[in-house]
Amino acid sequence: MKKIQEDFGLSYTQLKSICEEYKIPLPESGFWTKVAFQKEVNILPLLDYPGVQTIINLYGTIGMTKSETTSFTQIKKQVEIEMGGKVQVPKLIKNWHPLVARFREKYVVYQNELKKGNWSNALRGELNIQVKDSHVSRATRIFDTVIKIIESKGHSIFIDHFGTNIEIQEHTYQLSIRTKNKRVIDEDSNYSYQSTKLIPLDILIFKIARIYSFEFADTPNKPLEDKIESIIARLELLSIQDTKMKEDARRQNEIYQAQREEREAILKAQEQEKAKFEKLVQNAESWNKAVLISRYLDEMERKGNLTQEERAYISWGRKSTVKLISFS
Repeated sequence: MKKIQEDFGLSYTQLKSICEEYKIPLPESGFWTKVAFQKEVNILPLLDYPGVQTIINLYGTIGMTKSETTSFTQIKKQVEIEMGGKVQVPKLIKNWHPLVARFREKYVVYQNELKKGNWSNALRGELNIQVKDSHVSRATRIFDTVIKIIESKGHSIFIDHFGTNIEIQEHTYQLSIRTKNKRVIDEDSNYSYQSTKLIPLDILIFKIARIYSFEFADTPNKPLEDKIESIIARLELLSIQDTKMKEDARRQNEIYQAQREEREAILKAQEQEKAKFEKLVQNAESWNKAVLISRYLDEMERKGNLTQEERAYISWGRKSTVKLISFS
């Protein structure tokens, strides 16, 4: 399971859901512990279920394209090539990265603050490392190794009030290392109701977070120190994917803007056409009125024996008719 996860860049949940979809039985809880102590185990058979495919398309199932999954593997191999082989976390470090060195120097202060219940305040402005005492050495050596590789690849590390950040191609991701905790019932509690407490386990977790998050943890067969290439590869693949997503969004925005401008141009042309038609109707109505008035005045003149006042009225009417047509 772990080997497949690493090869395809999957989480345990993703791989488990794939197995459930294709009716692939998984070892029951405690299976490998029983094997280690030579106890009897129940091995479930792989049955032939009607309607279940026999060929598994991992790429389509997990929502990743083949090229993206291949890139993850290729980046891991490229990291090994650049580092001259598989990345090794040193057991002894003489020249610590300044951020790690500063954390180590202040760790005793952090512990004192922790006893006062002010852990979050003590960590502000420092590397996001929240581990138990026995994990401090491992956590700082792992972080030191990761930071130095990141900077050797031209990326930058900085700390702000949100935590420890890496910037790759204008994309920022938060990094942290913590000890995994397990919530258990607090048998020593003095409260009348049942309360719980967190018990630190002997497991380190390295987390990459942004909108989504990825975690790399100690496993029975592979400690976190052996997953440095996967951490670096995941960071760089995220950057590639986010850059592509940003470019796709930019192109979609350009298409949207072009379509909006086209719609606005059509609406403007329609409004202009409507205004021209309304003007035409207005002109036609004015012309019709002018014709009607002209005929009326002609009939008045045919009566004959017009008074001076009537002649003046007809003259005024014809001038007004000309103005009516010219104004339209």
